[in-house]
Amino acid sequence: MKGEFDMDLTNINKDAVSVLVDSISKAVLQGVKKAKKDETFEGEIESVEENGKYLVSINGQTYHLYSSTDQIFIVHDKVWVTLPRNNKNKKYISGRRIT
Repeated sequence: MKGEFDMDLTNINKDAVSVLVDSISKAVLQGVKKAKKDETFEGEIESVEENGKYLVSINGQTYHLYSSTDQIFIVHDKVWVTLPRNNKNKKYISGRRIT
């Protein structure tokens, strides 16, 4: 009888640990998604504008961006675009992508 009780308790503990681990994992993933972190994306120069900006295509969307480098880009150049601290209004070209 004691052996049967121990087995049931072990299964209950495993289930409780599983629920706890799942809850912690979800909380961590949500925190990572909301974190203020830099992200870098692949882009392509669509056009060079007269005001020092470039029209850059990223995943089918286009943006008017400045470059943070002293590099000169031309149409079809592959570039890296950085989004600092998840701030979409501060995107900039951070360098040339070597393909």
